[in-house]
This record gives sequence, C-alpha cells and structure tokens, in this order.
Amino acid sequence: MKNRKADLRQMTLLSVFSAIILLMSLVPQIGFITIMPGVSLTLVHIPVLIGIFLLERKYSWFLGLMYGIGSMLAAFLYATTPFDLAFQYPWIAIIPRVLFAIAAAYIFEGFKWIFKNVKQAQTIIYGVVAFISIFAIFFGARAIVHNYAFSDYNSEQGRRSELQAEIDSGQLDAIDEALNELQIILIDSQAEVLYDDALSSETSINSVVMPISLLVAAVFITLYFAFIKKGKETETIYPSVIILGTLSHTILVLLTVALFSPSAFTATFGDNAGVIQIVYAIAAANGLIEALAAVLVGTPIIIGLQQLAKKN
Repeated sequence: MKNRKADLRQMTLLSVFSAIILLMSLVPQIGFITIMPGVSLTLVHIPVLIGIFLLERKYSWFLGLMYGIGSMLAAFLYATTPFDLAFQYPWIAIIPRVLFAIAAAYIFEGFKWIFKNVKQAQTIIYGVVAFISIFAIFFGARAIVHNYAFSDYNSEQGRRSELQAEIDSGQLDAIDEALNELQIILIDSQAEVLYDDALSSETSINSVVMPISLLVAAVFITLYFAFIKKGKETETIYPSVIILGTLSHTILVLLTVALFSPSAFTATFGDNAGVIQIVYAIAAANGLIEALAAVLVGTPIIIGLQQLAKKN
C-alpha cells in the first residue's frame, strides 16, 4: 500500500511538471525569451531540473521528452529564423533535451554519492563547478572577441565561397562567370589586409575583455559560493547540478543543431564560424546567464518543496 501511494505521488508530480514544461514552452516569451535572432534565454529547463530533484531517476527521460516536444511545437508556432526552424525536426528538438535530462539526473546522483562517500565532498563539488564555470567564461569571452574581430574577414571569405560555388555549378554564362572570378580576385587581394586588421583588433580588444571576463568569473563564483557557504548538503548539490546541467543543455543543443542542421547553424552564426568557438561563446554569454537565473529561481523552490514534503 505504501509503495502504491509513493508511485501515485510520483506519477502525479510527473504530470504536474509535464504540464508546466509544456505551458512554459508554448506561451510566448515565458519559457523561451528571445534575445536576438537564433539566440533565446531558455527557462523551460528549470522545471525539468526541479522535477529531476523530486522524482526518481527513471522519470528523468520523460521530463526531457516533454521539454523536447514542447520545443518542437513552439518551433511550429513561433519560429522565424533558420536556427529556430531547425527545432521542427524531432531529432533536433527532442534528442538533446532527453540527453540533458538524463545527464542532469546522473550528475545529481553522482553528487549525492560524493557527499555520502567522500569527506571533502563540498570542496570537491565547489572546485568542479568553479573550474567549469571559469573555463567557460574565459574561453567563451575569447571566442566572442574572435568572432567579432574577424566578422568582416569571415564575411568576405563566405562571399568568396559562394562565388566559387556558383562558378563550380556550371550554370553561369561566360560574362557572369568572369564577373565572379573578378570579384574573387578582389576579395583575395584584400584578404591579407583584412586578416591583419582583424588580428590587431582581436589583440587590442582582448587586452580589455580578458580582465573583465576574469572579474565576471570571480563574481559568478562568489554568488555560487553564497549559496553553499552554510555547509548544508542541499545548498551545495542543488545549485551545482543546476549550473552544470544548464551548461550541458546549452552545449548539447548547439552541437545537435550543428550536426543535424549545419545550414541552420551557419545561417545564424556565419559560414566560417567555428562550431567549437560558437559553443564556447554561447555557453559563456548565454549558458551562464541561464544557469544563474535557474539557480536564483530553482534553488529556493526545490528547497521549499523538500521542506514541505518533510513536514507532510
């Protein structure tokens, strides 16, 4: 009888979280807040993470599935950019969300195991989260600066590739082919100057941005430490899983789009934008903002729900 009540409670919670996930996915500017074309501040993952904390691990994949289905339906309803339209394909909308939910569940279980079996558990978990966060911020800032500094050069190289592709297609007449070849020659003649200018600009901007990125990393880690300074297990595990889970979600989504829909990826971020650099940049700029928002919103909710469950 006791097991039956527990299962009923689990299924009820699963239904509630599934409904919240779908609601946040489908109502505009609630679960996915558009910042710029192709880039959104995602908040739908917060109820997924809270559900993972409260439910048994075997239900995590279903929360990810609901998240993926909601994302796919939202793409059919509201998507306008090539990147957003790519989520109309179930393998792009659903696979990374299911993997994210499973990964977050295992991170949660792993951290709980560390607390039970390792004496310096809190220090180890804090060190892991701090290292990953600083790594993402530092290299993400470098990637952002590189993409900005080389934007003109990459744009011209992308145009050169398009012109060459038109020539290789064999569909141009002699005059148009000659014009394309002339434009390619002009682009090549300016390439070295554009590259040197981009390299100089990158060095100059990095001298300002790198110290700022270290300051941002220090602030982020300080805020994270504020959640765990009391030394309680929950106040360490919950924000830690939220941070790592959110970053893993950002990376999985970007890599899935780059793998299954490279045209949507390049249409949004440029033909010559390196996939790894883009992942670094968005993980630092977007992923960490989502992580911080999720920590601020999700941690108090999950702690409150856990305390309420103990009272009942």
